[in-house]
Amino acid sequence: MKRVVELFPNTDYYTGEHLQEKVTDRMPYTHLCDQINNANSSICCSKIFPIFINPKGVANFNQFCMRIKEVSLEKESQFILAYWVELDRSSHKKGTYSKSVKDILKDINNQIKHMCADLKDSLVIISADHGDAENRDVFIKDYLDLMNCLSVPLALDMWVQTIFLKPNKEKTFVQLFD
Repeated sequence: MKRVVELFPNTDYYTGEHLQEKVTDRMPYTHLCDQINNANSSICCSKIFPIFINPKGVANFNQFCMRIKEVSLEKESQFILAYWVELDRSSHKKGTYSKSVKDILKDINNQIKHMCADLKDSLVIISADHGDAENRDVFIKDYLDLMNCLSVPLALDMWVQTIFLKPNKEKTFVQLFD
């Protein structure tokens, strides 16, 4: 079956169905933290994710900061790679320059300042996606007329855009897209 798969939650983008087979089983890789841990046993590299990505992850930003603090105390030297989606998610929905996104950023920044004051010898990198660029999400799956022109579901990426159309749907797609 042809699917567009959201990698982290391992779900079908269009239906939301949770997939039994993990995409990473077909595309194996060694995570950066595992590479660091294998290369240098004196540095402990840890990953922290939200619960929607990892069932052992954290449910909110307070838990996120607490987990970083806990991990920081586990070993002398820590490299902590932490992923938090909220700022990115809100930036896509409301725009990076909206007041509510600026307020979220200020709150996150304050919590991180307090958290860092309690850390031991740790390097923490907190990332999300690309919420620093001004854009707003438009979901093609919300436009059924456009979807009906496709022979394969879209899997758009800002670097790679490929559209497969049904025969004789080219003009219709272009008109609807415009």
